[in-house]
Amino acid sequence: MKQSNDSGICNSELVKNILSECNQSKEKGNQHFKTREWELAEKYYQESLSNLVVFVRDYISKNKEVQDESKDANKSTIGQVNETTTTADDDVNNSENITSTNNSEEEINEENNNENNNDILLENSEVLLSEKETLALISKDLDLFKEDNDNQVKTLLIVLYSNLALTFFQMSSFQRSLEYCTIILDHLDSEHYKSLYKRSQCHEQLNNYQASYSDMKKLQDIILKDPTMIPDQLAKKILLDAERLRVKSEEEQKKQLEEMWGQLKDVGGKFLGAFGININNFKFDKDPNSGSYSLSMNNNK
Repeated sequence: MKQSNDSGICNSELVKNILSECNQSKEKGNQHFKTREWELAEKYYQESLSNLVVFVRDYISKNKEVQDESKDANKSTIGQVNETTTTADDDVNNSENITSTNNSEEEINEENNNENNNDILLENSEVLLSEKETLALISKDLDLFKEDNDNQVKTLLIVLYSNLALTFFQMSSFQRSLEYCTIILDHLDSEHYKSLYKRSQCHEQLNNYQASYSDMKKLQDIILKDPTMIPDQLAKKILLDAERLRVKSEEEQKKQLEEMWGQLKDVGGKFLGAFGININNFKFDKDPNSGSYSLSMNNNK
């Protein structure tokens, strides 16, 4: 990593310090989790997460400021060089240099404007943005913390969100647990199997069987693609759960279809009756391959 500015501490030291601080809070949370003190576990996980997110946000913002200053310095140097070149070259070259310089300045200004807008969002994210939106904003810059293919900052973020998801699940706050799993899957690791599994469990607890099966099916696909990615014991459970949830998902889909068909009969029967058409002449057909339904007319009266 690059050297830092006024503090005299290199950026890698700053990162090590915040990781050490956040890991201490996380370990306190782990101790309370083991003793089933869910509220205290959540408190320390949240404390660790909040400190880490604020550090990452500020770190990224300062890094952008350094980049902007460097671009401004380069822009000034380019302008001086172009001014000297303009004096020496003939009229044709002058015209080309002026055009090139203008285009270059426009591109730099556009980049600066975009980055400045991002900085404003970062600085005000605690007030303006939700937790999910804040992470969406900083997640694309997490590679700043990558060293030798190891990104401890990103790894700790995943662990903290995952621990919070598990804690809320134990507290029967299934919607909150689901949201933390989704943050991981949307912004940090789309194939984080623990989050997929926990989110599937949350959906099932909330009676969203189709969504629950969808996540379990993704896990099933991961196992088929690479059996070594998920521990054997959990992989076996996933395969059993996937089949069980498939049945529940189909039952839920059938129930929703019957409810929709009942509503359609009430409204559509009156409308079609005006044209001499009986609503009972229509039926839903299931596609055996996709599992989806289509509406068709039964000609047998």
